[in-house]
Amino acid sequence: MIIGGLQKFSLLDYPGKISAIVFTQGCNFRCQFCYNPMLVWPVEGSKLKYAQEIGRQKVHPIINQDDFFVFLESRAGKLDAVVITGGEPCLQKDLAEFIKRIRGFGYFVKLDTNGSYPEVLAKLTSPQPSPCKGEGKTINSCQKSSPVLKIIKSKQ
Repeated sequence: MIIGGLQKFSLLDYPGKISAIVFTQGCNFRCQFCYNPMLVWPVEGSKLKYAQEIGRQKVHPIINQDDFFVFLESRAGKLDAVVITGGEPCLQKDLAEFIKRIRGFGYFVKLDTNGSYPEVLAKLTSPQPSPCKGEGKTINSCQKSSPVLKIIKSKQ
């Protein structure tokens, strides 16, 4: 997961929940009105503490994924949820595992996406097969686990 930013506290981004916001780097759109243009082009290996200038584009340094999970562990009982946004989070190859790990801490997860990767959304919202272990198990006895994400319709 390429994390380009972290907002440690929000009361707005996940309605009814106290959340943190993870900003992923990289986007397949080049919208003129984008409010996160520094996250559009993925940047590898940045070690600066503050935004830097690369060419004419301002970018944020990458946040180490392990540091992010240390942060989440320290906020247990204080935060309810994590919002994953971008850039476009569905570009991240390890998005499903990242979400599962966040949910493993007991947090709700909200995914903000431009919707241009329906196959990723379908994978995240469909039941995941659980591995069959042990002798004598048949395919019919294997259970499907719950989806990585559940679709919640907006009330707007």
